[in-house]
Amino acid sequence: MHILNSLVGLDEDDIKSRLASDVPFLITYPRHRNRTAILSLVLRHNTSPLYYFPLSTEDTFLYEMLQRLVADYQFPDDFGYDTNYGIDESNDPRDWAVGFAADLAKLRSDPYILVIDQFDYVQHDSQAVDIFFNELAQRMPPHAQIVINGRELTKTPWNDLILNGHARAIGEETAVSDGIFRQDNQQGQIEFQSLSGSTRVLSDGRIVTSWDGSLPRVLCYYFIEHQMVTRNDIFEVFWPHLGIKEATNVFHVTKRKISEKLGYEITAYSNGFYIHSPRVNVLYDAREFEANMDFAIQSETLSPSHYYRAVQLYRHEYLPDVDMPWVVAKREKLRDYFVQALIGLGRLHAALGERNRSLCYYNRALSERPDREDVHRNIMQIHADAGHIRLAIEQYQRLEKTLKQKFNITPSQDSRSMYEALRALL
Repeated sequence: MHILNSLVGLDEDDIKSRLASDVPFLITYPRHRNRTAILSLVLRHNTSPLYYFPLSTEDTFLYEMLQRLVADYQFPDDFGYDTNYGIDESNDPRDWAVGFAADLAKLRSDPYILVIDQFDYVQHDSQAVDIFFNELAQRMPPHAQIVINGRELTKTPWNDLILNGHARAIGEETAVSDGIFRQDNQQGQIEFQSLSGSTRVLSDGRIVTSWDGSLPRVLCYYFIEHQMVTRNDIFEVFWPHLGIKEATNVFHVTKRKISEKLGYEITAYSNGFYIHSPRVNVLYDAREFEANMDFAIQSETLSPSHYYRAVQLYRHEYLPDVDMPWVVAKREKLRDYFVQALIGLGRLHAALGERNRSLCYYNRALSERPDREDVHRNIMQIHADAGHIRLAIEQYQRLEKTLKQKFNITPSQDSRSMYEALRALL
């Protein structure tokens, strides 16, 4: 498999079939960790004439982007007449879409693709973008297709276009909770990214950039992490030293800030408990990570696909900038799960005779938990089976040094016996 295919988890036939589809728009999935590789695959497998237009900081508003696009050097001099006419004569994005579709129809008669890259620059002009692309979808010439690529695409208009059959997404196969598209438009959509290192929260695709302090953000994660809590539970965690009246005031102010920042109430109050609101759809990477690990652990047979998925999701420790006890406990649990997934995959590849891949997973496990004697012994055994006795002995010495520095203890009898047996082979 080509390295790009392995990066995005799509095979060549899948890419080709999507490029051959007759939908007006293809959208690279914005949350995919290798989104650039997806776009590279699209360009690599495309067989039609292709036009590539990257946006820049000059493209603050949709009409500015359109004017720059149609004036780009790669297009004929007369391209863009109808687009510019629509912009000059009307403030309605529907008229811009009519003009742009007319220009696309006249650009050439054979099938072709237009790639609009870095679409994030124009995203804050959201109302115009929504109106424009929904109208354009109705008027696109059948021989033209537009690929949209961006890191922070919002829910609309792309979700509408996919639901209506006017667009397809590429790369959403690895999305959290089935992804941000094809969702109920009546619900809000909140994404919690807690294992990527950035700890971002996105509401309908827009990053919440300001929380007015750290407390609303942390309380927001607490609500999502806990399915059902009482007010006293919350007070004990966040304001244990305040009286009931003071804690209640701070709680309501903080909760109101969360709603203001997200644009939605993420909790509902029922029978004395705060529960998750049924009016928002939540995508939470830590929850999906745990679900995959729970399934893998409880399965009677090895479940490598769930281990692979867990390793894919865990890119950084949980909420690294928060040190509240509940976060620290959660962080350690998830780290232990991650190590367990790495060890499981190390054992899988060792059983398949794939020594290098097995060593890769085992060493990643040791980078998280360097005192795991069983992993050190597994690595020693792999080296010994390959006839690399000195490498196996060096691995034991690393174990010995780690345990001495961390706990001031020596390796277990099992590890020492293995070491002595290896020394006898020299």
